[in-house]
Amino acid sequence: MNDQKIALFWSNVNRDGPVPDHVPEIGQCWEWTGRRTNGYGFFGTSAAHRVSVELDRGPIPDGMFVCHRCDNPACVRPDHLFVGTPADNVADMISKGRPHGRPALPDWTARRGRHSLRMAMSRQDFDLLDRLAAVLELGRVPTLRLALDRLATSEGVHPRPEPDRG
Repeated sequence: MNDQKIALFWSNVNRDGPVPDHVPEIGQCWEWTGRRTNGYGFFGTSAAHRVSVELDRGPIPDGMFVCHRCDNPACVRPDHLFVGTPADNVADMISKGRPHGRPALPDWTARRGRHSLRMAMSRQDFDLLDRLAAVLELGRVPTLRLALDRLATSEGVHPRPEPDRG
């Protein structure tokens, strides 16, 4: 990437972002101010947090994720980001008590909807996530959705049907 594109990248960064509540010692996030999709910034067709790591550390190996220590998908601060396997990403999520990849809400069981399950996580649920991480790391399943479908089927876990509202 040439100097002009690098300057353009950093011109889309606000270095006065929030300090993550769960890890205040890492300092403020540097938030992407350009185009975002599902909270993640994009620089052209590339995820902004991945571009940040590549500018800071060089190429990211194929199949590796760039994960956020801060849990802020808009953050591009290099020292808030780490390169890891899909299993590392799941382990990071579990260690922070984020069953679905975002900071926990005060009452997970209050969050219901057409596409969500009750979010109360048991030890058994965490064990299933560990097994999922192992499947993903071995590369036997091409996508997370397929991996989750296979794991759910193997464990007899299915979404609860919608209540009859009639």
